[in-house]
Amino acid sequence: MTTLAFHPDGRFLATGCLDQQARLFAVPGDAGSPLWPPVRHCQEAGTAWYREFNSAPLFVNGGRELLTYGGKNAGLTWRALETGAVARTQSLTDWDGVIASAALSPDGRYFAVSRVQLPAFRLIEASTGRLVEPAIDNQGSVTGMAFSADSRMLATSSSRSTVRLWSVPAGKPWPRRSTFTAPSTSSRSSPGGGRSPRRTLAWSASGGYPKRG
Repeated sequence: MTTLAFHPDGRFLATGCLDQQARLFAVPGDAGSPLWPPVRHCQEAGTAWYREFNSAPLFVNGGRELLTYGGKNAGLTWRALETGAVARTQSLTDWDGVIASAALSPDGRYFAVSRVQLPAFRLIEASTGRLVEPAIDNQGSVTGMAFSADSRMLATSSSRSTVRLWSVPAGKPWPRRSTFTAPSTSSRSSPGGGRSPRRTLAWSASGGYPKRG
């Protein structure tokens, strides 16, 4: 198992595994068996510089559906939680169905997807699969995404060591772009085997600048 996600009310658990399958379990589950047969869901770690998809299945549409990713040319699939039947799909044909990550907004209305080695992301309406806007230029390959607690903003980090804030669902950029240049107390192995220090900073969502302290 590589990823997992709990249902909003805690009654179910969805898992992603290296066998490229997603499974749905009841919580608590005395039997330990999936509620319906496993379905395709890619889990590919990639590298620090070439990120492949390794996000968990997502509970969407008020927890009534499970969203999975089938890989290149397959795109995204919404399944009825009770039966596993396909409710809808989104092939993302202009991206060949290839995405690197997915993040769901706290209010469950939208989710964001990024593309492998492409400086862009997209916002998608979670209940319908509708593409909210054309692909949004991040000016650097997207390495991470996170929604604000009120779901009104999306933060993206990039391969250019920058963080940007975007309005949701309009996808308009915050005027100021923040750049990471300082070392930190945590570290991560680089592709060459060395270790590079990084510092975690808190940023002001209203001003786009790092907070002190």
